[in-house]
Amino acid sequence: MDWIQFLTRVVTYVVAVAADGVGPDWIQAITSVPTLLAAIAAGLFAGKAAVYTKHQAQASNRQVEIALEALEITRTQAASAEEHANRQVEEAQDTYRRYEESKLDALMPVVLATARRPGSWFIETNEVWESGEWPPFWEPFTRIKDFDESQNYRVRFRISIKVELENVSNKIARIDIVDNSSGEVDVRGGEAIIVPPGQVRAFTWTRTFTPVILATQDEIDDPKNWLFSLTLWVRDLGMNVRDVYKFNSDLRFFSRDGSRLVVRPEPAFSWTENVAQPLQQRAYERLEANAATTLHLSGSGGVTRTGE
Repeated sequence: MDWIQFLTRVVTYVVAVAADGVGPDWIQAITSVPTLLAAIAAGLFAGKAAVYTKHQAQASNRQVEIALEALEITRTQAASAEEHANRQVEEAQDTYRRYEESKLDALMPVVLATARRPGSWFIETNEVWESGEWPPFWEPFTRIKDFDESQNYRVRFRISIKVELENVSNKIARIDIVDNSSGEVDVRGGEAIIVPPGQVRAFTWTRTFTPVILATQDEIDDPKNWLFSLTLWVRDLGMNVRDVYKFNSDLRFFSRDGSRLVVRPEPAFSWTENVAQPLQQRAYERLEANAATTLHLSGSGGVTRTGE
């Protein structure tokens, strides 16, 4: 039984008991009491309901906050899991790449590339004939000599270097000249040099000048006129792997004394031979050609490759 019904019955009973000795006005007043009490009780319960509703709303808000926090935690965990998975895939790819590289490294020849003077001299010269034609032969340049401007178009100089390629490995080497360093080589254009294991192949590099090309000190100091930087690609016969070899030799035979060009028979920084240095970065051409290959991690943790 709720409180409103209880109070109503009590008041009704009191009214009934007192009805015999009470006047009409009192009866009317007394009979309005249950309504008043009911209103008061309703107000009290309404207030309690409002408080309960507020608490319920606060609880609901807290539940929403907890749900959002849980969602954020889930997202963070998912991102962390994805990052971990990506890292594992990258590690697997790196491991597989190193494995493939090691297999190709076993195919790679080792070449010793050496630059030397071709004979007793580095530089030769000749003078134009009166007919205006250049002679087909050259004479060794053996002493310091200077030339004035009147000889700018009448004399030529030719620097020669012999390049030897020795295959010191047990793999066949394929060698391509990719930068002739502003000179010419006695190798047919576009033709690779094949060097079997333990053998040597050689070619001659030349660069020709006239005094007019070296008319100023700036032109003399231009690396294209004094630096020997011939560049080679050394590969296995199947062209799976590539090393780059580059020479770095000083060929400063020329200087200026006012308007006169001074020529020496030996470079300013004298040397007798120079070995090309392989650049550090090795290119794995076969792997780069298969760059579209994809790696898949199997459930057992293995690595499989597709796309070849």
